[in-house]
Formats: sequence, structure tokens, C-alpha cells
Amino acid sequence: MLARKIISVFLAFLIFLPTTQGWSQPLEDQAQFYLQKIGPAQTPAGAGTSQPAQLPTSPELPKQIAPSPKSTQVLTAAPRQSEDISSIERRAWAQRMYIKQFGYSFFYQPPASFLPMEAVPVGPDYVIGPGDRIKLIIWGSVQGEYNLTVDRNGQIDIPKVGVVHVSSLTYRQLREVLDREFSRQFNNFQMNVTLDNLRTIQVYVVGQARFPGSYAVSSLSTLVSALFAAGGPSKSGSLRNIQIKRGKHVVVNFDMYDFLLRGDKSKDIRLQPEDVIFIPPIGPMVAIGSPKTWKEAQAALRTLARLQLEGEASPGTSWRTGEDLKIMSQPGPAESSPGLIFGMDTQEVGQKLAMSKGMDFGGAVKVPAIYELKNERTLDDLLRLAGGLGDTAFKGRVQVLRIKGHHETVMFDEDLTKILAKYQGMSLTDGDFVMIFPVSSVVEKMVTIAGAVKSPGEFGFRENMRVSDLINYAGGLLMQANKEEAEITRVRITPQGPETSRIYVRLYQALSGTSSQNVVLQPNDYLFIRMVPDWGTYKTVQLAGEVNFPGTYTIKKGEMLSSLLTRAGGFTSKAYLLGGVLVRESTRVLQRQQLHAAINRLEARSLASTGQKAASATDSDDAKSAEATSRQQQMLIAALRKVEPLGRVVIELEDPERLRGTPKDIALQEGDKLTVPEAPGTVNVVGAVFAPTALVYTPYRTVREYLTMAGGTTDIAHDREIYVIKVNGAAVSRKGFSFFRASWDGTKYGFHPGGISSMTLDPGDTIVVPERLEQIPWLKNIKDVAAILGNLALTAGIAFVALR
Repeated sequence: MLARKIISVFLAFLIFLPTTQGWSQPLEDQAQFYLQKIGPAQTPAGAGTSQPAQLPTSPELPKQIAPSPKSTQVLTAAPRQSEDISSIERRAWAQRMYIKQFGYSFFYQPPASFLPMEAVPVGPDYVIGPGDRIKLIIWGSVQGEYNLTVDRNGQIDIPKVGVVHVSSLTYRQLREVLDREFSRQFNNFQMNVTLDNLRTIQVYVVGQARFPGSYAVSSLSTLVSALFAAGGPSKSGSLRNIQIKRGKHVVVNFDMYDFLLRGDKSKDIRLQPEDVIFIPPIGPMVAIGSPKTWKEAQAALRTLARLQLEGEASPGTSWRTGEDLKIMSQPGPAESSPGLIFGMDTQEVGQKLAMSKGMDFGGAVKVPAIYELKNERTLDDLLRLAGGLGDTAFKGRVQVLRIKGHHETVMFDEDLTKILAKYQGMSLTDGDFVMIFPVSSVVEKMVTIAGAVKSPGEFGFRENMRVSDLINYAGGLLMQANKEEAEITRVRITPQGPETSRIYVRLYQALSGTSSQNVVLQPNDYLFIRMVPDWGTYKTVQLAGEVNFPGTYTIKKGEMLSSLLTRAGGFTSKAYLLGGVLVRESTRVLQRQQLHAAINRLEARSLASTGQKAASATDSDDAKSAEATSRQQQMLIAALRKVEPLGRVVIELEDPERLRGTPKDIALQEGDKLTVPEAPGTVNVVGAVFAPTALVYTPYRTVREYLTMAGGTTDIAHDREIYVIKVNGAAVSRKGFSFFRASWDGTKYGFHPGGISSMTLDPGDTIVVPERLEQIPWLKNIKDVAAILGNLALTAGIAFVALR
């Protein structure tokens, strides 16, 4: 009996003893930190007065020690794969409509872009459920910090308060319930309630999804988030009727077009555990766009190939090894292969153009694509889906390709203007291809003005347009215009062919309003305004260096070099006449044209050679070698394109009196620049020698002696191609010397039995020792290099008078 009483007392003691397991020392430090950082700025629902400056002495709740849970993966996503190609897309490509099914590319973006973030605060309507972790901090008359996880029964266990059922409560209701429960036990406290870690829920994506299955998603996830996890609908699945089933009921029918076209997410509801997302088969589909010409497709492929070479192509585009180089090296489609572009059929072309991110091939339609129809029935409805007509759309024609009765394919054309004006409707059926064409870029009604006007060019024609109107459009006449007479050329089309006639008008009368001379123009008229004869204001040339009076001089038409030198007072005593430099703009333009033509030939031949190597590559090493060679060639060509010719003209200067009347006395031109230097006193040796340098000039010293002083030529020197650039701009090579006759050395004729090596030099001459081109494997077979090097020599002011 006594033992039974002792056991009863012990059990009662255990019952009334506060639970200490999982709790530890008081929370004064954490509460003080919270009051300093968070507490004063917040006033939870149900709180009393404002927070006091100091914590009063109060009973303390034990602190719950819970291990910090490991962060869990918010969304389990299906593997990312390349975009599928549907049969209707291939049909569109066969019609040269390089478009895709609308909306499906949206789901090929990185899935994290639409996932709910773990750190975002939940809204007041968030529904609490098992697995949510609630963080509760309380201070005031009572202090405590709790990390509470909702158990599978939907309850949380709060020390000193008890078990509280929170499942199915909203976040707003949770705060009110907790405040009420604590108010039963304590007074004068403040409370902060947050959701520390959200639960994951399981949903099912079924039907025509790319990756159907069961997915674990965040409790904040919506329908669009779950669709991203499953890779979105497949191209056989509908975007217009996605269903969310909760139990036996369909709670929402979601139209993805509302979101993509109008930004409407009102039906993108938050998911609940065990929700089923059902994607039914796709509905009727209609394509709308503009068929592209072969020329447009070829230009687009060249753009893509260039982007691929530069490493900026879309990752969704597939390229075979060396295919980009092959496209860049071909001038166009082969005439012997009709229907092919760069050796590719319409399906290959369509795959590259349609699947290339950022490549827009619309124009006549703002958003060309293949659309799924829901309530749309007519062409007007389809145009609204596609954003309407583009600014280049031709309203006189619309063409429809239709499968009729599952038996045949028919094509018909209608007047788009009548359809848009509601005079007649056009119903659509599943599988229709609607083709909108652009307005022709040919402008037929124009007039042209040329000659002595401020802005010559082509102008639009209007009815009753006269000569004075066209002159006003061109900004008016220039001061040098001949106002006596102007000429109109007119072409009239007859059954026998075009007839050309000319009309002469007195310009001053036409501008003064005389109707007989102010002729009414017709389409394609050509008005030419003449200049007064021998027009020209003063022209200038520059004279610098060792002349008595350097400066900028005006010249008259046909003035000679000797006349300019006489006006400048002749040469000084230090003038080095052999080194005179004359730079002329017209010569520079010609040299630039020749240089660019040579570089273009080199580029075309290099691309063709590299493309052949890439096409014949047998393994990846050969392909990489061809690609590296191509990049080296492009770098060389880019460097050559930066070279700017000087425009030097080789001249022979003498005293003005001796120069006058000789063939050396050339006529001056506008912008000429003549520089007379001092004698340099050195000879330059450059190229493949051991010590390229400038050597002191010594009379009668030969090329061989100067090369010896520079250390001699190196192993890679091309000894048979050594040449000399004379100080006057001329150049000589071994081809200009003969053992049996006098040879030209750049300044005079003389005998040089030893060839170029025995030639004596003048101050300022340069010896050039070239390297062998065979040292660069991809240059040794390109003959245009010689032409380019020749043009580069012209850049330095060289005239090759004795080269091959």
C-alpha cells in the first residue's frame, strides 16, 4: 500500500514537472539582439503598447534547440533538351515559311527563371500545411524563440502553450490564432511570426507533356512553374486548354496564349498537393507568314554562318564540321542543283533559320508563326493572334494553301483588302497555310535631277510636278549653274520599244514662272543642270621643306611644277632634290582601289581553299586545323585592310629653269603636297637580315657591302628576291639588270655586271630582304600575295619600274 502511494506521488511529480528535454538556458542574449535589430520596427498583430527602451525583468520561456534543416531542392525539373521539330513545321519550311509553333520555345529557357525564390516573403493568403516551418519570436513580459514544424496532423507544439492546429489556415489567420493562444497565458508581449522554410508538394503532369510524371515543387509554385519543371507541353500538346484537376473537379482551364500575348496570369493559380496538370492533345493549327525567296534565304544563311564563325550563333542551331566555312566561301547556290541552297534542301535551311534565336524572318506579318486555334474561326481572328499586318504587307493579295477533305491540297488567292473591309469573310480550317506577301520594293514613278544643284538625286513624282518644283526639292541651284539652258531626257514606252527624246528649257525663265519653259514633268524624267564652262574657284597645293618660301599656294588650271618652284624662290642650299616627295590625292585613290581589289581576290581564294579543306576533312583534327588556318587568314586580311596608301608620285626635281619645258615638268593638281627634304646621310637595311638597321652612307658602297655590314641574310631570306627602294620612290630588283646592256638603277642607266648586288646606292635608299612565303604554309600557293605586297610597296610610295 505504501509502495503504491509512493508511485502515485512520483507520477504526479512527473506530470507537473516542466518539460526540459530539448530546451536549454534562457534567451536573454537572443531576445536583446532581436529587440535591437528587428523588434522596435515591427508591431505584430495583437501586440500591446510600444516596445520599452529596456527589457523588464520577466519570466522567461525555455529556448527550443532545433538543428537547422538542410536546404532542400525547390523544384525537381526534367532534363533540358533541344527543341523538337513537328511535322507541320517541316511542311511550313517546304513552303519556304521559316516559322515555328507559337509559344513552345518559351519552355526552353532555363527553368530557374520562373521558379519561386526561397527568400521571398509569402503573401497573407498562403495556406499553411504539413512540412512548413514556422519561426516565432516573442518578447516583452515573456521571451522566447521557436522553430516549429507543422507535423503530418497539421499541428505545432508550443511549450507553455500547448498543441495548436494550424493546417489549412492562411498566413494572416496563423498570426491571429497564435496571438490568441499566447494571450491566454501571457500579457504585455509582442510577437513576430515568419515562415522560415516552406514545404514541397507533389503534383502530377500528365497528358501531352514533354516529360510527364510526378514532380516535387515548392508550395509557392503555380501552374506555369510546374510546366517549366516538366519541359512544357510537347508540340502535340495544347497550349490553349491546360487543365488543373483537384480531386474530381477541374478547378481551372488555362490558356497559355492569354499569358504570352496579353500578359494575363489571372488563371495561373497556386498549386495544392496532389494536383493534376492535364495537357490535352493540340487543337486545330494554322500557319501565317511570308514565304522567303531563295535570295533572302541565302542572305540569312550567310549571316548565320558569320555568327557561327564569330562564336555568336544560337545554341539551338546545329552545324556540321566546316559547314560555316563552306557557306562563306561559296558565291551562291549552284545552278546545277535547283532547289538547294549551299547544298542544303529546304528542311536543312528551315532548321537553321527557324531554330536560330534572334533571327527574325517576318516582315509582312508582325509575329509570323504556327498558331493553335481555340475560338478563332476567320482570317481576322488569326491576324489578331499574329499581332496584325506589318508595315510592308501587300493588301491586294492573300494566298491560302489548304488540305481539302483529306484528299488533295489546293491553293487559292483572295483580295486581302476586301477581307479586312468585311466585304467578304475567309474561314480557316485545320492545317491552312496563310501567306501574306510584302509590297514590291520597285519604285516606278520617280524623277531624277543631276548637275549643278545642291542635293542631286532621285525624287518622288507627283502629278503636275514642274521643273521649278524639282529644283526646289534639290535645294536650289549652285552658284556655278548655267541658267541659260537645262536639259530634260524623257523616255516614252511604245509597242516598238522605248523612245528617248530631249527637251531644252531656258532655266532662268522656268524659275521666274514662265509656264512655257517651266515644263510639266513626267515619270522617269531626267533633268540635267549644266555648269558654266571651265568652272572652278582657286585650287591650292602645299610646298614644304627646303624651299626658300614654303607654304600653301594657289594654282591655276594647267600650272606646271617649275612655275610653282619659281614662285617659291627655288631651293635652299640644303635641299636634297633626289628625295623630293610629291603626294597626290588622285594617285592615292587609284592605289587604294588596286590594293582593295587585290585583298578581295586574296580573301575569296582563301575562303574557297579553306572551305575545300574543311569539306574534305576526315577527322576533327583536320577540321580544327582548317578552322585555325581560316582565322589566321582573316586576321591577315583584316590587317591588310587597315593599310592606307600614301599616293606618292615618283618625280625628278631640278632647278626650275632647267626643269621648265622638260617631260619632268608635270602639271599640278588640286591638293598636291610637295616636300623637299635634307639629305638623310643613311642607308636603311630591312627584312630578313641579322641586324636590320640604318647604316651611314658612304659613296660608291654597293648593296652587297651594306648587307655585309648588317650581318648578312638569315636562313629564311629569299636572296633572289632582294630589291632596293630608291629615295625618290622608285624600286629596282634583280630583273632590271642585264650583263650585256645598261640597266636602270632607279635614277640613271649604268652597267652593273654583278647584278643588283653591285649597284651603288644614294643617301636615303632602302634595301629590302623579303622572307620566303613557304614559311607560312597557307600562303605559299596564293599568288595574290605578290600583288598585295606590291600594293603595300605603293603605300610607301614605290613605283615598280623593274619588277617582274
